[in-house]
Amino acid sequence: VAPPPRPLGTSASSQVPRLRCDVVEVATSFRQDGLSPDFFRHYCDEEDLDQVTHLEISLDSVTQCIEPVGDHLRNLRQLKLVNSNILSIRDLGTSLRNLEVLWMSRCGLQDIG
Repeated sequence: VAPPPRPLGTSASSQVPRLRCDVVEVATSFRQDGLSPDFFRHYCDEEDLDQVTHLEISLDSVTQCIEPVGDHLRNLRQLKLVNSNILSIRDLGTSLRNLEVLWMSRCGLQDIG
């Protein structure tokens, strides 16, 4: 099957690349289910969420409840929030009982209480 014709004035190198299927699937799952156990199983590529001890993710506590991170990942020891929007440490909830390392650079943190 031949690729569709490009609009006039564009080259093959100027086209936006397509998202990989797994990226689209994660984004779709997240919008539908939020931070559900199924989302974390897919995102972490681990069926048994008790085995997850390290997570690197981008979250926004203004538009979503981020407390389920600790609810579903009970053995999480390291959490790295990249390009996140976390206004208060309290947004993380009280379920991250095993957390030892928390990375939060440039997260817009306004309150640590």
